[in-house]
Amino acid sequence: MAATPLTGSKWGDSGVAGTPAGAVTWSFDTTGSRYYAYDDIIASEGYRSLVRQAFDAWEKVAAIDFVEVGSGPAEIQVGLDAIDGRGGTIGQAVWYSRGSVTTHAEIAVDSAETWSPFVPNGSNFFGMMVHEIGHAIGLEHSDDPSSIMYPIASAYMAFSNEDLAAIQALYGPAAVAGRLLYGTSAPDLLVGASGNDTVYGFEGADNLFGYAGNDLIAGNQGNDQIFGGQGNDIVYGGRDQDTVSGNLGNDTVYGDLGNDTVYGGQGDDLVYGGRGDDLVSGDLGNDTLVGGFGNDWLAGRAGADVFVFEAGQGDDVIVDFNAAEGDRLVLSGQTYTTAEVNGSEVLTLSGGGTITLLGVGTAPLEAAALA
Repeated sequence: MAATPLTGSKWGDSGVAGTPAGAVTWSFDTTGSRYYAYDDIIASEGYRSLVRQAFDAWEKVAAIDFVEVGSGPAEIQVGLDAIDGRGGTIGQAVWYSRGSVTTHAEIAVDSAETWSPFVPNGSNFFGMMVHEIGHAIGLEHSDDPSSIMYPIASAYMAFSNEDLAAIQALYGPAAVAGRLLYGTSAPDLLVGASGNDTVYGFEGADNLFGYAGNDLIAGNQGNDQIFGGQGNDIVYGGRDQDTVSGNLGNDTVYGDLGNDTVYGGQGDDLVYGGRGDDLVSGDLGNDTLVGGFGNDWLAGRAGADVFVFEAGQGDDVIVDFNAAEGDRLVLSGQTYTTAEVNGSEVLTLSGGGTITLLGVGTAPLEAAALA
């Protein structure tokens, strides 16, 4: 299996492999782009958050300091562009160099695609963005299907050994010390430390703990128990029936395949069930909850929460929807009809599936409840 190859240039004044990049600026502002005639900016705050998390994912594993700038020139620009229509190339990146030093890069997101935050009913936005940033910072395609740099888009969103070896060959490990922990085919107990840790469970029923820091944790196969801990973590269950919790911080928590139990914890979290019949809970904070495919139960708990539904996701139940406290529904362009069933309001969506607002009653859904 070949290692993830390099482009031949890198960020940083010296251009010497293995040295830190220092600060690299990036922006959603597409003014002055060199290659792409961008159609538009990425305006959705939800998708902007995923772009930021994709940059953070690389920052956790390599000595590169990404700095978002609001407007004006940036070294990496990110925007929407019509590439080749729906279903073909979903994203692209180009980069410019002076010798072995990368000087500018642009990332284009195909505006014709049907996007989904992760994967259930559209193209995998988060995985695509991590992949294209990889190109922008010096990685070519890999022939390893488990690599984030594999050229065919999939649900896989964790770095492979080859990805980590390649990016750290360019920049060295993350400037903020953190552990890199890998499990085995047996059940593992893996615990991070106070830095920004990267923890992979592999096979087996694993117990994975990020502890402090902004961690990246992936359970992969097996019925895993995964806890982010303190910090703003990206926590990913993988296959089988997992219990996944972000705990403290503003986390991205993703159950993926299987019938998972997914908790955001404290903070303003993005909590995503994935495929399967999941229990998805926001807990404290103003959270965004997405059940994904399957018949899911969703609970925002405390805070003003947003519940997102795409076409064909299944028959879902929200156990504590309260518009008066700021809860909102996002129907992704679908229309709906309503009916009262056993004291609960049931929305039947035009794209397939239903939403049951448990205990809400027969009052019509107010327009203010729709984001």
